[in-house]
Amino acid sequence: MQPNNVDWGVHNVYVNGHLVGQVPVTGGSFCEGGQVREWTLNPAILVNGYNTIRLANGSGTDGWTGKSARIVAGGEGVRSTDIFTFTFTSSWDRTQQVALAQVPIHYDPATPTPLLVYAHGWGGTAFDAISAYAVAANARNWLLVSPEMHADNPLVSSQYVLASLASQHDLVDAVAYMQAHYNVDRERIYIAGQSLGGMCAAVTAAKNPHLFAALVEEKGPSNLRQWYSETYRARQEIMEKECGGTPTQQPFCYNRRSPVSLASNLKHVPTLIIHGQLDATVNISHAYNLRDAMALYGADSVTLETFPGDHADPFPGGADWILGFLEQFTLNDRPRDMV
Repeated sequence: MQPNNVDWGVHNVYVNGHLVGQVPVTGGSFCEGGQVREWTLNPAILVNGYNTIRLANGSGTDGWTGKSARIVAGGEGVRSTDIFTFTFTSSWDRTQQVALAQVPIHYDPATPTPLLVYAHGWGGTAFDAISAYAVAANARNWLLVSPEMHADNPLVSSQYVLASLASQHDLVDAVAYMQAHYNVDRERIYIAGQSLGGMCAAVTAAKNPHLFAALVEEKGPSNLRQWYSETYRARQEIMEKECGGTPTQQPFCYNRRSPVSLASNLKHVPTLIIHGQLDATVNISHAYNLRDAMALYGADSVTLETFPGDHADPFPGGADWILGFLEQFTLNDRPRDMV
């Protein structure tokens, strides 16, 4: 941490609302190296799953930053999931990419293990997979992986990949890494995403129905052309930068990133669509349109779950319910028909 515009005092550090330490204000600037601080805490304040570290601006007027905050719990009989990042070479453009993975506490290398692949949403990162699915995946003894993903246009941030070809390869490449390093059950590889990640997950599943046993598309745009017309100008500009123009100028770019355009490919990929009825960011019509497009092609299984909430509101069913839905399906790699 490194303060600036110094007001001599301290910054309080909280874990799950409990004060665990203080950082004295020492002067300096954001451009200088910070300080490493460690505190011993009472393990009783920790919870199984997602814990929150909060840095409070206790000294008033100074500015500060912090990075790489983490909780390390140890001792006799203490076990935890193995959460780590890894790099891989993109099969799309040979660039080095980063992903996050979690190995469950009771992982057994001798036992084929289900894998959940997660695509983060607009403005998100791979670490969003932890808050979304880490607890539920560990409880079911599933592997979890989430790549940062990257756009086709190198000038577009990894937070706004818009179901790019590069991001599709990132998701598939992350699966390949996990298969190379862990005993992944090839019959139980599932893909899920929220918001923009829902669009990425759906497009990737549609392009790779031979790989994914089932799909969760949560709150995502199903038609990029439609979403362009509904969203604000700054977001439209990112779409234009990634596609090289507007939907009128570059229709193919927008269509190839839209799950409704690929609905026929999802015929044999069981799909759960989740959407809030009051969603003001991605209109719920996107969910209905994807369901109807899949039904038009005779989808084996498409389920729509709606709830009275906005885009940021969590699905009341929760992550464990979602994984329970996925768990009933195995890969259909021998379909009796093709569309």
